[in-house]
Amino acid sequence: MVVCLIVALLTLTTTLVIRFISQRSLNQQRIQTVTGQMVLAMDKILLPLENQHTSLLNFVGQPCRDIHLPLRKLAATLQTVRTIALVKSSILYCSSIYGERNVNVHQRQPMLPSNHPILVFSTDGSLLVGSPVLIQWYPVSPSGADGVMLMINIELLGELILNAKSPLITGIGLQVGGKSFINGLGLVDRNAIPGERIIYHQSSSQFPFT
Repeated sequence: MVVCLIVALLTLTTTLVIRFISQRSLNQQRIQTVTGQMVLAMDKILLPLENQHTSLLNFVGQPCRDIHLPLRKLAATLQTVRTIALVKSSILYCSSIYGERNVNVHQRQPMLPSNHPILVFSTDGSLLVGSPVLIQWYPVSPSGADGVMLMINIELLGELILNAKSPLITGIGLQVGGKSFINGLGLVDRNAIPGERIIYHQSSSQFPFT
């Protein structure tokens, strides 16, 4: 009887361990699938902006009164874009929302101008002041003083992408550089994400975000 009980306990223990490992692996696969779908969804939002940036760069330097209307039409077709701004000699001189402007872009967005394309979290300083935005910058000159700034409505993206419907996921953050956007919390520093520990990362192969 003792031998039978030991064999039964070993069999039960082995079965439970195998089921636990199998279920954990299945849960991880489900999480990977969800995050993979979110990365693809974000890529699909950023790709149209990437595809349009060449034509936008051709606008830089042209008088705002001549290009304001096509700029507004383009911003309307890119539904997640809050505004498109043109920068010449570090001066934001044309906006798809306001038209002609004369604003030092560095005062509004300290990371700009830049001589290389960047994707970075920031806050809106003109329209919805203080609201989180995702900025995509494309330079047109070697010095980086001329270029195009696209301001993306990250709160809308949070509703569309980061609102996971899965009991396995307690929270999702979109990480760009040193900051993360968490739906319901807004922007937080990368090292100050609240809640559970992060158990899975997935980065885009096309854009610098995770």
